[in-house]
Amino acid sequence: MKIACIGNMNNNMFCIVRYLRDMGYDANLFLLHEQDVFIPSADSFNDDYLAYTHQLDWYDIWHWNISAKKIKKDLDGFNFIMACDQAPAFLGKANIHIDLLVVAGSEIYQWPFYNIPRRFPKKSDLGNYYFTYCFRKAVRNSSYINFPLGNKLHEEKYKKLNPKAQRIITNAPFLYITQYSKNYFKQSEYFEEIENIRKSYDFIIIQHCRQSWFSVSKTKKSHFLANKANDILIKGFADFLSKVDHKRKNLLILFEYGVDVVASKKLIEELGIQSYVKWLPKMYRKDLMIWLQIADLGVGELGDSWFSYGAVYEFLSLKIPFIGNRNDEDFKHLESGLYPMISAPSIEKMSATFLDYKNRPEYYKEMGIEAFGWFNKYAIEKPLDVYKKMLEEKSNFLKLLIN
Repeated sequence: MKIACIGNMNNNMFCIVRYLRDMGYDANLFLLHEQDVFIPSADSFNDDYLAYTHQLDWYDIWHWNISAKKIKKDLDGFNFIMACDQAPAFLGKANIHIDLLVVAGSEIYQWPFYNIPRRFPKKSDLGNYYFTYCFRKAVRNSSYINFPLGNKLHEEKYKKLNPKAQRIITNAPFLYITQYSKNYFKQSEYFEEIENIRKSYDFIIIQHCRQSWFSVSKTKKSHFLANKANDILIKGFADFLSKVDHKRKNLLILFEYGVDVVASKKLIEELGIQSYVKWLPKMYRKDLMIWLQIADLGVGELGDSWFSYGAVYEFLSLKIPFIGNRNDEDFKHLESGLYPMISAPSIEKMSATFLDYKNRPEYYKEMGIEAFGWFNKYAIEKPLDVYKKMLEEKSNFLKLLIN
């Protein structure tokens, strides 16, 4: 059986393909019009992927010029189709059935819900509407959808979409943790710098989600998908520094990523803590993970309550204790239970957490180890087991057709 994995949002599919190939399956990765951070070379230091990766030329701003015949020809011979990101729109146009939709996010809350905004629509409006029509048709007719239980907005959108598919509520295995070793880290151009920084500081905090807080509040168009509340971390770190000796042994690492980098730098200067903050450029995940592994504490989004997203699992996969904003009541129904973390959605709680770490670092290190155990079981092993059963089911079905 040949497996086509189409689209690579967040490098999800590249990780899944590698796991499937490790399990002995003939899985191939098909790239759409991907951002440079979502191509295999952004998540791997070798080029083994070239043997099973294919670049599709389906991209078309109106979605009209790519024929159904062309789409079918490119996927000829593949009998299990996995899709993510914009792939369902193309598959829907060609009436190609999706066996498994792997949700990154926009597949549920964005792409299926485009509405023509004008009485006299432009050509772009019609193109987007056709894209949405094809997308929604393919998603609704999928066999399985891998979409973990999420927050209120996501659940409302999923209910509105009303797919016929069987929903898989485990997390998708979107980190290929097999590759993370000392030798892997040494391949990064940042390795020596990272080693020197780790030796120079007693306490390192890292937040790598995008800077998005000032613009959201200023425009009064707050939307929890955009509000990361990075200012809570910055102010909490400043408050922490005011209460400790040997300030220069503490470091906050942030990334120049997001609409509010300038606002965050200004806030840091106003608080007088710029000497204790290091800014890094936006980078590929293969290098990012090497920075993350030196953190004592990892911080995620603080604006609204979330259970999981990329930054969470990137920290958990490296056994880094995690700080975020999670209202446990919202997720108490999850079969997997809750991974251990610290919810610190206020300046006071953030500062107190940093002080507590200084007093009992072993407690937090144990938290990171325990959280990794949860991650490995419920975000890697369990979904792969589900995928294996799904593939066996399809394989048996194909054998019956042949016989």
